[in-house]
Amino acid sequence: MADLSSGTRLSRQIYQGQERQVWAAGVICLLVSAACLAMPAAVGQLVQALATGRDRALWVAVLAALAVVMGGGNAAYAAVVAGLAERHILRLRNAMIHRTLRLPVRHVRRIGSGDLGSRLTADTMQLRGSLDIGLGQLPQALLMVVGTFAAMLYLDPVLLGVTLTGFAAAALVITWLYRGLQRSALEHQQHLAQAAQGYAHALSALPTVKSLRAEGHVDAALNEMTERARRSGVDYAWRQALLSPVTALGQQLSLTGVIVVGALRITDGSLDLAALSAFLLYLLQVVTPVSVVAMGLGRLKAGLAIRGRFDEILRAPTEEDEAVPSPAATDPARSDPRPAPAVAFHTVSFAYEDTPVISEISFEAAVAGITALVGPSGAGKSTLLKLVERFELPGSGQVSVRGVPVEQWALPELRRQIAYVDQEATLLNDTVRNNLLLGCDRRVTDAELVRHLARVGLADVIGELPAGLDTVLGQGVELSGGQRQRLALARALLAETPIVLLDEPTSQLDSLSEDQFRRILEDLAASRCIVVVAHRLSTVKRASKIVVVDAGTVVGEGTHDELLERSDLYRDLVNGQLLSGLETETTRAA
Repeated sequence: MADLSSGTRLSRQIYQGQERQVWAAGVICLLVSAACLAMPAAVGQLVQALATGRDRALWVAVLAALAVVMGGGNAAYAAVVAGLAERHILRLRNAMIHRTLRLPVRHVRRIGSGDLGSRLTADTMQLRGSLDIGLGQLPQALLMVVGTFAAMLYLDPVLLGVTLTGFAAAALVITWLYRGLQRSALEHQQHLAQAAQGYAHALSALPTVKSLRAEGHVDAALNEMTERARRSGVDYAWRQALLSPVTALGQQLSLTGVIVVGALRITDGSLDLAALSAFLLYLLQVVTPVSVVAMGLGRLKAGLAIRGRFDEILRAPTEEDEAVPSPAATDPARSDPRPAPAVAFHTVSFAYEDTPVISEISFEAAVAGITALVGPSGAGKSTLLKLVERFELPGSGQVSVRGVPVEQWALPELRRQIAYVDQEATLLNDTVRNNLLLGCDRRVTDAELVRHLARVGLADVIGELPAGLDTVLGQGVELSGGQRQRLALARALLAETPIVLLDEPTSQLDSLSEDQFRRILEDLAASRCIVVVAHRLSTVKRASKIVVVDAGTVVGEGTHDELLERSDLYRDLVNGQLLSGLETETTRAA
C-alpha cells in the first residue's frame, strides 16, 4: 500500500512557521473587539455625563481613544491577516507544484493539465477569499457577537431573549442554505476546471481544428462547458447572497421586538431609558458581526470544499511511494560478477485501466548496441519505453535495468541511468541552454554545448537565433519538428547515460539529417545501450537486434536479414513500406 504520510506532512507544513503572525493577529483582534464592545457603554456614560454636567471631557476623550484603537487596530489587523493569507496561498501553490511534479504520469494525465492549472489559479483565488473571511473577519465577528450578547445579558436578560428569538428564526433558513452551499461551491470549481481543461486541449489542437473547419463544433462544446459552470455558479451565488438578507430579517424582527418589549418595560418601571438606549446600541452593533458570521461560515464551508481539491493532490501517492528500493539497488556502480543486460523484460504484462496493452513480453537489450522495436501502430512499443523509465509499473512480470528490477531502484538513480527522447521531442518554454542542460548534473561549458549542437547539425541554427543559447523558445521563437528532435537528441548526448531510449526519433527528420542521426547513433551504440522505437528502415537495418512487436506481444527477434527470412510480419512491414526509407535497397534485400 502506498505510504501517504509524506503527503499529509506536506499538507500540514503549509500552516506552520506563521505562529508569530497568528499571535499578533489574535492580540490585535482582542484589542479591537474590546474597543468595539466598550463603545456603546462609553456612549451611555457620555449621555449621562451630558445630562449631569460631570466628566464630559473625560468621556469624550475615552470615546476618541476607543475610535483611534478601532481604526488603527482594524488597519493593522487587516495587514497582518493579508500577509498570513498570501503566505498560506504561496505555500499551497508551491506544495501543489512540488507534489504534482512527483506524481505518476498516469495520475497527472488522468486529472488533466487544465484541471490542475485551474486548481493553481481559480481555486486558490476562491480559497483566498475564504481565508479573508476565516482569518480576518470571522474571529473578530465571533468575539463581537459573544461579547455583545454578554453585555446585553447584563443589561436586560428579557430583551436578550427577544433578540435571540428573532435571530433564531433567521438561523433556521441559514441552516437550510448551508446544506447545499459546500456542494454547489465544489461543483462550480469542478465545472470551471473542466472548461479550462477543454479550452487547453482545444488550443493545443488548434491547427487540426482549423484544418477540419471544426471551429463551430469545438466552440459549441466549450460553450456547453461554460454554461454548466454558469449554472453551478448561479446556484452557489444565490445561496451565498441570501445569507445577508436573511440575517438582516432576523435583525429587523429582533429590533421590532426589543422596541415593543422595551417600551413596555420602561412603562412598568423595570427598565430605564439609559439601559434601553445602550441595549439598542448593542443590538445595532451586533447586526454586522452576526452577518459576517453567517456569511463567513458559508465561505468557510465553500473553502473547505475547495481545499479538498488540493488535499486530493497533496495526499496522492508519488512515484517514490509506489516502490520500496532495496539498499543494494541504490548503487548503480556496485560490482556483480554476473553479466546483466542493460534492459530486460521478463513475461511483462500491462494494461491502461482495463485495456490490455502488453501481454507477457520478454526480451533483452545488451549493454552496448542498438535494439530496435518495430511493429504496427498501437502495438505497445512506446509503452515498453515508459515501463523502463517507470512512468508506468507492470501489472505482472518484471522489468529490469542493469540487472535490478525497476521497482527496487531509487527513482533518481534509475533515471540517472537513462536518457529519454519522447515522440514529441518535448521542450520547455525556456532558453535553449536550459533545455539542453535539463537534468544534467555536471558543469558544462558553452563550447561543449555548441559542440553537441554541431554533432546534430543544429549549431548554425541556434547561432542565428536572436540570443543564441539564451533565446527563449516558445515566446515568438519556434523550432521546426525536425529541429526539436535534434535538440532533444543533443540533450540526450549531454546526459552521458549508459542507456538511451528513443521513441521514433527520426519521424520528422529529412534524409540528410537522418544520415547524420544514424552516424551519431552508431557512435553511441559502441559504448551504450540504445533502445529505439523506429519506423525508418535505414535505422532498423543497422540495429544489433530487432524486436518485432504486434498486439502487445513479441512475435520475432533477430537481425534484419534473419527476420526477413523467418518473420512474416517483419517481411510484410518491409514490403508494405510501413518501415520507410531506402526503398530501393529494401526491395533488393527482400
